[in-house]
Amino acid sequence: MKKTAPGLSDLIARLLLSGIFLLMAGDMLIHPESVMESMVEAGIPFVPAVFVIMLTLHILGGLALALGYRTRTAALILFFSTIAVAFVFYPPWSSGNWDIFLIHLGICGGLLLVHIHGPGTWSFDGRNMVPVKRRRSL
Repeated sequence: MKKTAPGLSDLIARLLLSGIFLLMAGDMLIHPESVMESMVEAGIPFVPAVFVIMLTLHILGGLALALGYRTRTAALILFFSTIAVAFVFYPPWSSGNWDIFLIHLGICGGLLLVHIHGPGTWSFDGRNMVPVKRRRSL
């Protein structure tokens, strides 16, 4: 079996995961009323603020995953937001949405793998292009 180029699998995985969040952000921008109605039905307080926060997380987190910039942090933040969405909007014990709930948990698994193993070589993080603050020596 031929081995793929180093980092190519990591890039494809990151792009697939980021696509989910960028598409959800696009849906939130196209249909904000229906998304906010769902939030109200779920009993979420401060719906406009939560909507803006979730939209920002989806856009910035999706782009960070796609580019491989601050990837571990983005994956961890998206992991926690996806867990929250799964338990708030699709609790299987009350709605019977086991399939959607498990899909969200699967996405969380992918995000956790990205957080643990990093973005790979085809990324800003992998190329050491992320500025790092260094302590000055006295």
